[in-house]
Amino acid sequence: MQNELIQGKEKYKTNEEKIYRLLKQQEAMTEKWRTEHQSSVRYFEKVITDLNGQVKTLKKEYVCSVIIPGDRNATMTARIPFEEKTNTMARDKSAKI
Repeated sequence: MQNELIQGKEKYKTNEEKIYRLLKQQEAMTEKWRTEHQSSVRYFEKVITDLNGQVKTLKKEYVCSVIIPGDRNATMTARIPFEEKTNTMARDKSAKI
């Protein structure tokens, strides 16, 4: 009976040690995932900010290329403010009707 009690205590202690090691590994993995997630969020926030800046720039001006008749390689490029583009498009639509 004494031996069974000692074996039970040793088994309990061994199981507690295994559980403790498992919890420590789980905490380390959770921390690793947390830092990876934070770095991913920072990266994509930077990408979105850069893209939003590009969109603002493109809204201000857009490039309109026109091919010059008779010369395949010659093109004429004009920068038109975004507001003027929308007004021109509205006029074009009303003219088609």
